[in-house]
Amino acid sequence: MSSLTFANNEADYGAGFYNTTEGRPTLTDVTFRSNDARASGGGMHNSGHPVLNDVAFVENVAGVGFPARGGGMYSAGGSPTFIDVTFARNSVGSSLSLGGGGGLFVRDGAPILQNVTFEENDAFSRGGGLETGGDSRPTLRSVSFVNNDAGVSGGGMYNLGAATLVDVTFRGNTALPEGGGMFNGGTQRSLLINVAFRGNTAGAGGNGGG
Repeated sequence: MSSLTFANNEADYGAGFYNTTEGRPTLTDVTFRSNDARASGGGMHNSGHPVLNDVAFVENVAGVGFPARGGGMYSAGGSPTFIDVTFARNSVGSSLSLGGGGGLFVRDGAPILQNVTFEENDAFSRGGGLETGGDSRPTLRSVSFVNNDAGVSGGGMYNLGAATLVDVTFRGNTALPEGGGMFNGGTQRSLLINVAFRGNTAGAGGNGGG
């Protein structure tokens, strides 16, 4: 699939595109814009193994209902590959549905993110840019989190998985109350190599501005 735009669609899950467990599509030069999922995956809902190359998720929304995860994209169980992908101005959650992963939510699986940007995404609860939970094993290389916001924890990234971060930058992200740049929890170990935290903010009385 190449040179496509998914725009102004509505659904409960995966308003722009829904990829099933057996799905292995390659998406190249694709834009997901202004799609609205009442539950999860504003732009895309995934449980398979897609390859996304030169893809943009812009101004997608998830979370009119509950549960709400993944304003731009929701991935559960599969192992997607992201190359040259942008998540910008996506949002998830409301006072009725909480919500995590303003740009991207990952549960289980081993996603690979290479040259990915999360910018100005918003989560009502956790992970303004990215939330990883469950038994996820994400690998991030040359990834930037810029000016993302979370209402509770992890302005840039909220991680409960066994994450590997290499050449990653967190800049200008905000969370209330903790983990302005990144919140790392759970019982699994993560590896951070050449990771920079600059100008991130945690709310008054909170912990971990970086």
